[in-house]
Amino acid sequence: MALVMKTITVELTAQMAEQLLPEWEHQRDQKLAEANGIDAQIKRVRAALQDTKDGGRREITAQAVVPTPKTSSGRNKRGMSKKVIAQFLKMRNGNGATIKEITAETETVYGTARRVLQQLEKENKAVKENGLWKAANEYHT
Repeated sequence: MALVMKTITVELTAQMAEQLLPEWEHQRDQKLAEANGIDAQIKRVRAALQDTKDGGRREITAQAVVPTPKTSSGRNKRGMSKKVIAQFLKMRNGNGATIKEITAETETVYGTARRVLQQLEKENKAVKENGLWKAANEYHT
């Protein structure tokens, strides 16, 4: 059974368009955030699989993708970077990550990631060992 798509044209008043536009933009942003989360999940699983192929043994963990609220420009909303980075460190199950890995996976800029990691360290929620950032043991469990 072939799917046939038909185009329907609907005329909107300027007032109706103004009311619909924010909703459409919100739906778009949610879909983009979800797709970015799925991409990060795929990267984590592929990296874990590559580690096992290289002779290492690594537990592969996959968690439900939770879209991160974004601004209209695509940046994390205020306060979300800290939550996203803390959750990322917890998901690593004690495996450390460099700032570069953290910024790539959490879609956070380097300066923000560095500042947030220092805050988490002061709060005893993250530790830096041998150049790798990890969730603090008491915070991780």
